[in-house]
Amino acid sequence: MPQKKDTIKFLLCLLILLSSGYAFSLEAYDDDNIYTGYDYARLDSAIRSTAARYAHYPASTTLIRQLAELYTARSETDSALLYWQRLSSLQPDNDTLPYRQALLLYDDKRYDNAYVAVEKSLALRGDNIDYLTLAASIAYRLHQTDSALAYSQRVLGMDSRNINALLVSGLCLRDLHRYDDALIQFTHCLEADPSNTDALIHRAEIFVLSKNYNSALRDYSAARADLSENAAVINNIGICYYESGSYTEAIALFQKAILLNSQQPESSYNKGITQYKLHQFDAASAALRTAGIVWDSCQSDSCHARYLDAVYYLGMCYKKTGNLDEAKKQFEFLQKEKYNADLTGEIRHIRYALFFSSRWYYILLGVLVAIALIISVIRMLRR
Repeated sequence: MPQKKDTIKFLLCLLILLSSGYAFSLEAYDDDNIYTGYDYARLDSAIRSTAARYAHYPASTTLIRQLAELYTARSETDSALLYWQRLSSLQPDNDTLPYRQALLLYDDKRYDNAYVAVEKSLALRGDNIDYLTLAASIAYRLHQTDSALAYSQRVLGMDSRNINALLVSGLCLRDLHRYDDALIQFTHCLEADPSNTDALIHRAEIFVLSKNYNSALRDYSAARADLSENAAVINNIGICYYESGSYTEAIALFQKAILLNSQQPESSYNKGITQYKLHQFDAASAALRTAGIVWDSCQSDSCHARYLDAVYYLGMCYKKTGNLDEAKKQFEFLQKEKYNADLTGEIRHIRYALFFSSRWYYILLGVLVAIALIISVIRMLRR
């Protein structure tokens, strides 16, 4: 039989162990721990135990933060946001809390709300480079190019080798058609990180726009990421092959880009003009019509200009295949739309061709009659 004294010792030891375990749990989930290495089973257990303690101490900012961190690690965005917002209401001067919310909202593609959150952090501490970098990325996602450029330039003023700021700045300058400046930013990014795939792809795109196709292919080849699922990149590589005269390879790439994104008319257009170069006029017509349908449904001036280009090549395909009526319609439409090419000669030649093709038998009969009359006159003169 155990002694009463031994029983008391046992209970005291058990109490110490339980107290130590509770203290360890608080230490394990302190403010600096982001739980990135935990498996889901352990996270679930931690959430349950922390929630149980929070039910007894609902005013504890430590427990609220622990729950926010745990739900963030669990990728349960809405639950994590609930606790981050609750903590923000209790600590309104803590500039990191809106930033943590902004990160979650950005990853969840809720860019409007993310922008509001990160601006709260910037209002409390406007010189924080992390806040400015995130604000630049979010502004770019919201197509606020001027704001994104301003934020990224502020970051670069503090850290000229900041990769994210260089990328955002380059993209903004590209969208503003300042291609030389964009090229400088992407080059600086690659100087800081030579293997940066995003910078390589974006710089290659600038090279394509500036018609430096060899450099573009070099950068695409240097990009280590698998580019086979990126329709825009595949299309650009196809353009490089087209410009180098490798038409068969270019068509294969344009077709692959179409399969990846059938709503992108550029690839269909590029495929069509490449097939036109190879005298595959029927296939070219089909591709150009597909591109034209998409561009015609768009109301912007740039889409309309591209639509007219598709109509021009479509008219040329009709002309090459002898479908002169359709070719004439396309060119007359382009003339009404004040297309940038002079089509007066094309239309005149088509009209002559149509005239002779529809009246060839009358012309032939007239020629035969004329020959007969000439022969008759010659015979009369010889008598």
